[in-house]
Amino acid sequence: MKRTFFAIFLLVIGTMMLLRVTGVATFDWLFSQDWHRFIVPVCIMLVGFWLLVNRNHARYISGDCCGKEKDSYKEAEVSEVMDEHAFINANVLMASDFYDLEGERLAGGNVSVCIGKVKLDLRKATIQPNCILKLTACMGKIQLLVPQQVRLEVYSSNLMAHADNRTVQCTNQEAPLLRLRVSNCMGHLQIQN
Repeated sequence: MKRTFFAIFLLVIGTMMLLRVTGVATFDWLFSQDWHRFIVPVCIMLVGFWLLVNRNHARYISGDCCGKEKDSYKEAEVSEVMDEHAFINANVLMASDFYDLEGERLAGGNVSVCIGKVKLDLRKATIQPNCILKLTACMGKIQLLVPQQVRLEVYSSNLMAHADNRTVQCTNQEAPLLRLRVSNCMGHLQIQN
């Protein structure tokens, strides 16, 4: 949906610019404003930057026969984002990374994504007591897989965003507590078991 809207937006702006240059229509009501001089170049630069930086931009074009996007995360090295104290610090910009913390300890940390997506699998991780994990999504998606034997406390701040908690809550008061601090701006957060 977002990709279709963005494509239509670019087509409309390009058509308007072409009609203005050829003299068919002037669009003075739109192009006489000061902001137009910044919006069009910034949009074009963002598309160019995205194509240049995104390591696997072809995956957004490909999909299955039904037109759905494939689950196309690049498996990333957990050792690159974990420190010796079991804290994670993962920052993803215009990419799709998958972190599987199988057999790892997790004491807390930060995971942030901007115009990309992150999948973080904690189902086979050892969650330390009172673990605080900060999740930040800016026009991106974070998919968090948590074990069923962990209690969750979710504090979220959403701005034009969608947060979806599909977990089965653990009622065992002896289970480790995982505190999630979520900041979500025009993004999507999905938490599931």
